[in-house]
Amino acid sequence: GRLGPGVCYRLHTREEERGVVDFEEPEILRTDATPALLDVLLWSGRDPALFPWFEAPGSAALSAASALLRRMGALAETGWALTEKGRAIARMPVSPRLAATVLSAAEQGRGTEGALLAALVEERDVKRRTFGTGPEPAVNVEDRAVEVREAGKGSAPEFDRGALLRVFRLRDRLSRQLPGTRAARAEARPVLLAGFPDRVARVDASRGEAVLEGGRRLAFRTEHEAGAPLILVLDTAGGETSPERVTLFAPLAIADLPLTREEVAVFWDSESLSVRAEKRLVFGALTLDERPVPAPANEAAAELLAKAALERGLRDFTNLAELERLEARLAFLARALPEVSFTEVSRETLLREAARGKRRLDELGKSRLDELLLESLNWEERRLLSAEAPEAIAVPSGRSHAVDYTPDGPVLAVKLQELFGLAETPRLARGRVPVILHLLSPARRPVQVTRDLRSFWSTTYHEVRKELRGRYPKHPWPEDPWNAPPTHRATRRPTTGG
Repeated sequence: GRLGPGVCYRLHTREEERGVVDFEEPEILRTDATPALLDVLLWSGRDPALFPWFEAPGSAALSAASALLRRMGALAETGWALTEKGRAIARMPVSPRLAATVLSAAEQGRGTEGALLAALVEERDVKRRTFGTGPEPAVNVEDRAVEVREAGKGSAPEFDRGALLRVFRLRDRLSRQLPGTRAARAEARPVLLAGFPDRVARVDASRGEAVLEGGRRLAFRTEHEAGAPLILVLDTAGGETSPERVTLFAPLAIADLPLTREEVAVFWDSESLSVRAEKRLVFGALTLDERPVPAPANEAAAELLAKAALERGLRDFTNLAELERLEARLAFLARALPEVSFTEVSRETLLREAARGKRRLDELGKSRLDELLLESLNWEERRLLSAEAPEAIAVPSGRSHAVDYTPDGPVLAVKLQELFGLAETPRLARGRVPVILHLLSPARRPVQVTRDLRSFWSTTYHEVRKELRGRYPKHPWPEDPWNAPPTHRATRRPTTGG
């Protein structure tokens, strides 16, 4: 740094200066947390959240690191105790991934081969680079291992001699630390898979990409045709200002993978408006292969069909008015009789019930969701619904009129003449709630809204009679509504003899 007064010349643009951060992010927050977590567990054997970190990795990084250690067999399935394999990995002078690789190779009697592969991954590449030709193709580490063995026997000008020496030294160091040599197994597994179980990628040759678990896509271009449906991604480059690409890989076959499983995935196809299914071969969270199969008519299919119907709108699949009327009656009772516990059934649940055994939207047709909702109630709930929140109320004229269950209360719209002789307002919900009477003129226009019919007959009726009897002379307007016969008809004209 500067030791005294002087002149400082800025050798970058203002835009670059604005992009400079005040402090560099700590390395433990920028790099793989697996080595640090392995060391902490070796020392403490307890939850790393309780460890007095000087600078703790993020919770997501610790979660990913612990998942990797469990997947490698270095950490017990539950708790924080390292396994014997985990302790052996911790003793190796390389990262946990490469240590697991070397130990796996030793178990198969291929220790020297594993040590060379680990050293090549550590060094990344040993060939001299040619600049100015754009991103170089991804390197097959197994092919490079063959070339390195040959290069070690004589002159190889295309190789970086310093890099070669570092690879050979690390190979020899790792080989010396391996347990006793074992006979090679007939069914050898790819040794690098032990250290990179989460880096299996499906090759999408048509797009020049490799797809990792979770759908993460990397550019993948090789000097020669990879030829394998799968690869292990060992190293990448780019990702900030350019697409992330694979730089080092190992080929894999599906048969190389342990613990693959088959599962049937059911999903909604918005083009055919139907439930479809695929049988998938899965490793971890990566789909290795998929092919269409007939969709099962199961709960998953019914749920997908119900969700699609809801998104499109219920009107296409049921008599919505009937469903809304029944829902309103139940909502009224729930408010008016809080001591009674009514079964709650969502529209989605009703649709799932209607969709049982179906796979296509057009198979739903016009489902009677109101009938399904009624069937979901128990006997006592149906009895209460019928008695205390009826669909219609009979009035003195002998006719029945539908009740409209609004948020403000139940509404009964009826012609005034049909209520002659009725003193008290009808009440619902065990007599707790009077209906809101919309008293109609003969033209079925409201002339009065009331919850107190007795008060209407005693006071307001006479004003209404005075105003409307001349307008509707064919209808009865008695002075005494208490004792007049109720009717829904007009008054008969007397006939004259001829």
